[in-house]
Amino acid sequence: RCSWNDANPDGSHVYALSHMPTHMLRAKRIKECCTLLRNEFFIRGRIYSMGFQEAVDQHVSDVEALYEEMLNATVQLDLDEPNDVMQDSYEKLADAIKRGKKLHDLSNGVDFDESDHSSAAATTHENRRCTGLLAGTLFHRLAYSLAQKNNWAPAIGLYRSSENLISSELGEETEIVASILYSMGWIFFEMDDYEKSASALKDCLYILNALRTDAYAKTATKSFPLTQIQFRQELYKAKALAKLGEVMAIMSEYDSAIEYYEKSFDILKKEPNRNRMEMSMVLHGKGLAYYWKNGEKEDLEQAMKCFEQSLRFKQVILGFSDIGLASTYEQMGNVMVEMGETSAAVPLYDEALRIIKQVELPTQEQETDIMTMQGALCCINGYYDKGISLYSKITNIMKRKMGYQEEKVACIFNLMAKAYEKTNKKKQACAMYEKCLKLRKSAVGIDHLKVASTLYDMAMMFHKRGKPTRALECLEESRRIRIDRLGNSVPVAETLQQLGNSSKLAAQYEEQNSKPESFLSKRRRFPRYEAAINFYE
Repeated sequence: RCSWNDANPDGSHVYALSHMPTHMLRAKRIKECCTLLRNEFFIRGRIYSMGFQEAVDQHVSDVEALYEEMLNATVQLDLDEPNDVMQDSYEKLADAIKRGKKLHDLSNGVDFDESDHSSAAATTHENRRCTGLLAGTLFHRLAYSLAQKNNWAPAIGLYRSSENLISSELGEETEIVASILYSMGWIFFEMDDYEKSASALKDCLYILNALRTDAYAKTATKSFPLTQIQFRQELYKAKALAKLGEVMAIMSEYDSAIEYYEKSFDILKKEPNRNRMEMSMVLHGKGLAYYWKNGEKEDLEQAMKCFEQSLRFKQVILGFSDIGLASTYEQMGNVMVEMGETSAAVPLYDEALRIIKQVELPTQEQETDIMTMQGALCCINGYYDKGISLYSKITNIMKRKMGYQEEKVACIFNLMAKAYEKTNKKKQACAMYEKCLKLRKSAVGIDHLKVASTLYDMAMMFHKRGKPTRALECLEESRRIRIDRLGNSVPVAETLQQLGNSSKLAAQYEEQNSKPESFLSKRRRFPRYEAAINFYE
């Protein structure tokens, strides 16, 4: 029986510790490799043999290779999910790192763990100890690997451990702590925890601003070009501002989002030749914030201007047929549809489709993008049933293969509802709006402006179906959200006007059998008329 963590391994033992997982994967012994990489004694043996840094690098490389093999296996494997295997292996590796940190902290370097009777436990070999700074760096390495595979929750835990250890060793206001906070903000965003994402990104920016002040205080004149370190820190700051803009836009804080995007762009344009791609992404995000804002003409025009500028930057870098251009063409088409210029949207959607279809092996996300634009084109040309069929297929693909991405599916339900409206299928339209509303409340929160828009659209359909009471319920909730978020604005005025219309309709239903009388006199006998007048006023 092999003892992986022998105190004095020979050459063959060292070779096996280093290379056995690679040989197992080449031989397609995936199950055995899965067991080995989760064996805590094998992990300790690697550390004793190689030292912490090399052992962690090798182990992460092996686990990531195993992950890919499990993901691409052509036969059914009786194993845990790849993400679970990765998480379990990294948890055991993290425990070994903590053990090494404890050994380092003890004054005599000996771990008095009586439950471990191996000879290695009683030694004080340097490979068995781990400084706090090294432990923090290694946790960062594990967290990054988990994040790359969308294993969000364990990644956050390791990033927190990394932040605490590195802060205690180097202080809080360091570039590496800022980078950890940026990564945490990015992960919280992917987990739909936007408040925590914004908090982490703001902490990151606080540190970067402090570092920038220190750097410029030591510079004789600002006419000097940025040093490499200063350029990197400025780029970090621009990325953090852009990500914060994205978070604010998702939270429907559109004015704040636009402000953050503009600050990011101001930093990037100082070095335009080096930052052209980042500038295009910031402009794209700013365009989305304007597009989602109020639906007013000036906002949509600003959105179009941003997308056009973003497209020009991308074309300089990527050419005219790169896949990176497709999303911008698609958004430009969406703006044209929102502005009522559907004929101008068609060539934009066509160009986006041309680019995506050039990809030999499109991802599932790209396939759904193709179907979404095809559905939009069908509806523009009046083929609503075909469009609805395509949208329905998209929701099924997202449920089965891509994970149930709530906001994306909600958008598709919204498109289906509008297509049903065009075919005068009011009941089906209401059903789609209700599905959209449920998902949006779950994805972005009950006070989001997209929720308010969906409630307003639902109310319009209930009003058309002769159900003013249901319409009023939706409109009241929509009004509350819009007033809180937008104050005195066109969407609020539209909501109040529709409240007046639905209140008037409800009052008419109440007094259908009463004798005719003027509208203003009815307000005394039917309170809904009174409410309608208040809303109109």
